[in-house]
Amino acid sequence: MKLISAIIASSIAATSALATPVLISHQWAFEPGEEAQVVEAFNAYDTLSMFKGGEPGAVYINQFQMDASPATHDFAVFYKDSSAAEATMDARVNDQAFAQFVGKLNGVGRYLGATYYAIIGTYGEASSGLNKWTAYNFNITNPALAERAMQEWRASETGKSAPGSAFLAATRAGAPAGVSHILVALYESRAEYENWVEKATGTDDWKKFQNKMSRAGTQLGAIMGQSAVAAGSTENVAEFISE
Repeated sequence: MKLISAIIASSIAATSALATPVLISHQWAFEPGEEAQVVEAFNAYDTLSMFKGGEPGAVYINQFQMDASPATHDFAVFYKDSSAAEATMDARVNDQAFAQFVGKLNGVGRYLGATYYAIIGTYGEASSGLNKWTAYNFNITNPALAERAMQEWRASETGKSAPGSAFLAATRAGAPAGVSHILVALYESRAEYENWVEKATGTDDWKKFQNKMSRAGTQLGAIMGQSAVAAGSTENVAEFISE
C-alpha cells in the first residue's frame, strides 16, 4: 500500500486487544486520469497532524490494479491501536482542513465506503520497498486454526523463502458480505512473488498450509494493487506490523 511500504511489522502476538494495530481502508472510485489531482490534494493536506492519541500512524494511497469492485483506489490508514483510531476520527469531525481535502476528492471521484480491520497476525519484516501487494479475502470460521496455519507456514522452509512480508486482519465493520478476514502479502516485485507462488504450490509445506486454511474457512477472491504515495509516520507503522 507504500502499503505497505510500511504496511503492514510487531509484537502483536504478545499484545492486548487495546494494543492491536488498526487498518481502516477508505475506498474511492476516481475518474480516469485524475490520480495526479488526488495525489496533489493528498500532499497539500497535513496528514501527520490528523493522528491523535498516541504514536502517529500513516496513510497510503493504493491503486487497485486487479479488482472486481467499482473501487479504483483506497486510502489505507494505519493506527497503533483502536484508541488512536478513535481519537483521530473524533478529531476529524470539526477539522476544516480535512473537510476541504475530502471536498477536493469528491470533485474528481466518488466515495464508496470504509472497512475497519484489526491486524491480528504479522509475518516477516515490513520495509519501504514493499509497495506492491495481493490481498486475499476469506470467510474464516476458525480464526485460531487460520492463525496457527499462517504461523506454521511462515516457519516452514518454503514459507521462510517467501519474498516480502504479510499480515492477517479480521474485519470489524464495513467489509463485503461474507468477508471475515484478509491476508495481505507485501512484496517489491510482482514477477518475483508470482514466480515464488508457482514454485511453492508444489511443495509439501504449501499443501499442509492449504489443508489447514481450507479447514479454517473459504477463500473468496483476491485483489492486486500497489501504493502510489504514502505520508505520515511510516517508520512507526513498520513497527506496528512487523514480527
